[in-house]
Amino acid sequence: MKNNKEISNSEESHLEDQKNKEQEKSKSIKVLETIEDFFLNILDKITKFLFYRFFISGENMLQINNILNTKPIRKTQSTQQTTPLLNSFSFKSTNLKPLTQDTVSFSGLKQYEVTQNHQICREIHDEALVVQEKMENILTAHFNSLIYDEKLNPNGIIEPIDSRVKSAESIREKSIIKSRQYLDNDEREKIFSPTRKDQIKNSIRDISGSRITMRNADEKSGKIIDKLCEMIEKEHLIVEEIQNYNVADEKGNNLSYFNKDELEKLTNTVNKERKDSGLNPIKSKIGKKESGYTALHISFNMTGGFPIKNQGYYHELQIIGTDVAILKDVEDFCYKLEQGLDIKQGHFTYEPFEKFFTKYYPKITSKNEKARTLRNAYKKYTKEAYLTQRKKQAKTKNSTAQEDPSSESYRFPTIEECGFKDKIPAMLDFNILARVKRDCDDLYKVYNHTQEILDGNEDKVDKQTKIRYKKP
Repeated sequence: MKNNKEISNSEESHLEDQKNKEQEKSKSIKVLETIEDFFLNILDKITKFLFYRFFISGENMLQINNILNTKPIRKTQSTQQTTPLLNSFSFKSTNLKPLTQDTVSFSGLKQYEVTQNHQICREIHDEALVVQEKMENILTAHFNSLIYDEKLNPNGIIEPIDSRVKSAESIREKSIIKSRQYLDNDEREKIFSPTRKDQIKNSIRDISGSRITMRNADEKSGKIIDKLCEMIEKEHLIVEEIQNYNVADEKGNNLSYFNKDELEKLTNTVNKERKDSGLNPIKSKIGKKESGYTALHISFNMTGGFPIKNQGYYHELQIIGTDVAILKDVEDFCYKLEQGLDIKQGHFTYEPFEKFFTKYYPKITSKNEKARTLRNAYKKYTKEAYLTQRKKQAKTKNSTAQEDPSSESYRFPTIEECGFKDKIPAMLDFNILARVKRDCDDLYKVYNHTQEILDGNEDKVDKQTKIRYKKP
């Protein structure tokens, strides 16, 4: 029979063996995790490589659609009958290359300004999320009864409200562009500095934003004004600016979404709240954009009711018609490229759109007569397209595919219909650009879903695939 000492030594030996095994197991797990990270990194690179390579030739479009499980371009009967140009169009994108540098030029700025700007813009984005959430809750509470739902509220006059906060990269881009306007001014830092959070928040007033999209742009607009006034009074919201953008038709009539009496009622309500807060009254501004864009923009000062760090932000609310809104989403990409700016902060999945558009549209630096003539013609086409979109009838249950904005065969005014057939390249037609953008949107979503899987967030993918990307 073993004595107690022998038993004790045996137990110590056993514990030591267990400890060694645990250490070996821990080391093995770390090695496996390192190998896993390595292969995940390789898989990530292969995924990007496939994105780049498959876009070398347009003939591979169907292959990449199958691989990424996205819908290929479909030709519908309606587009065959009305727009033969679209049927002959084949999406042939040029080579995609990964970004090798920042998409914003920091020339003229000091290094410490650039470094601090990065951090400040991230802070601004995070803080604005709190402001965004509050305004989203307010809008939902007051406009929920007007939101259309096929079963619950078939008489609703607006679409579900879209909201967003600008990304840190987008804030950074705007702040740098703003700063560069004053590079030659000795008092630049007093006017605008990319390291001053208060100046960035005050100068970029759409960091937090929402969009109310009207299903019927010509009826019941008074209900929307009534809800706005009710919201401002009950929530004691301070409005800093009311900007009413409209476009004139061929007879010179202004096609505003809201009439004079409705705007006057809104302005009076706004000024009553401003007076109660000891602020001077404001006037609603009538604006005309060169593009023909039509909408009502309202800028709310969201300083009150927040912790100190979340104060000083503004929230921009856009009220716009359905048809104008979907053209705006496409035209906004074109406008950025016209101005030499990146779309989606230069994300590689949108390079096909950039390459396609810039292939037919002259660079902003081109000063020759041919380039100027094309740019002027395209501006006129854009304005005519917005005017036509503004005058379209509201979407109804009996809308055809061409009239229904949710349909893939929805049609914008064509170059030919607007009278610019021989003045603008056919490939710059908004119908074609919308198709290219839609494919890029699909790739952008698929890429993000792939990243979620690589990051181990598979549970988020199914939810995200149901969300349609929108930009207010």
